[in-house]
Amino acid sequence: KQWYQRRVAITAGEVLKWGDEIEYLLFKFDHKKKRVYLHCKTKEYLEQLCHRNCTFDIPVTFVEEYGSFQIESTPNKPFLDGLEELNNVIRDMRHRRKELMLLMDEETEAVFTITNFPRLGCPGFSWPLATPSPTGD
Repeated sequence: KQWYQRRVAITAGEVLKWGDEIEYLLFKFDHKKKRVYLHCKTKEYLEQLCHRNCTFDIPVTFVEEYGSFQIESTPNKPFLDGLEELNNVIRDMRHRRKELMLLMDEETEAVFTITNFPRLGCPGFSWPLATPSPTGD
């Protein structure tokens, strides 16, 4: 048996609750130069998300993740153990992505949920442009 099945069996009557988190990388496109950058705009987006009313009725949380080019989103309440909850997870994930994308210029900005940006740390990988160095200077 899985650990959660044993736990539920031990504490009969309790409901298994769970959640998820998604990390979005923010991208900026320069179509003229045919370049893609990590967009260091997390603080601006988070301020906008906090100051406006959500357009959907699903409460969510957005926070800064690893860098100024990454945002994490989580549901405000846990999901339960029923099969119908899987539909809620999909709906919730779509909602969170839409909330963030509403703030973006669809021609030059986007969010992706990829593990990492292939050019992270290379010269010219971010927007605004920054020069990476081993000492952080």
